[in-house]
Amino acid sequence: LLEEWLSAGDASFIAKATERMNSIAEKSQIIVTATHNFNLARAICNKVMVLDHGAVTFLDTADEFFRRYDRDVAMAEAAEAARLEAERAGGMEA
Repeated sequence: LLEEWLSAGDASFIAKATERMNSIAEKSQIIVTATHNFNLARAICNKVMVLDHGAVTFLDTADEFFRRYDRDVAMAEAAEAARLEAERAGGMEA
């Protein structure tokens, strides 16, 4: 069980920690890590569980999590762009 195992330290420390963790991972059947680092999760996870105040809100493959996440981010960005465009259009009429 690991929590934010690469979140601190200089580049040399992170390189050594990564090498060590890769060595451990190769010998392990299961590793559970808690992270907010999506790059790390994309690199090492095959399953993702999302917790919200202790309740499981998502449990599926990492591929499915990131597919949904990327879709949701794109939808949020499109909604924000539409909102800003509507504000601009509304401001032009005044």
